[in-house]
Amino acid sequence: MVEAEFVIANLRGQVRNLQGMLNYLESREGVGQEEYSYLQTRLQEVIGRLKDMRRFSLDRGERHRLRAQWIN
Repeated sequence: MVEAEFVIANLRGQVRNLQGMLNYLESREGVGQEEYSYLQTRLQEVIGRLKDMRRFSLDRGERHRLRAQWIN
C-alpha cells in the first residue's frame, strides 16, 4: 500500500503544479515571452516527473507480473 500512496501523493503534487500554472495564466491579462519561458520550464519539470512516475509504475507492474508467473 505504501507504493500506491507514493504514486498518489506524487500525482497530486503534479496536479497542484498544473493547477498553479493554470491559475497563473488565468490571472494574467496577456501572455508574453517571459510567461511562455516560465511555463515552458515548469511544464518540462512536470513532464519529467510524470515520466519518472510512469517508469516507476511500469517497473512495479512488471515485478508483480513476474512474481505472479512464478506462483502459477
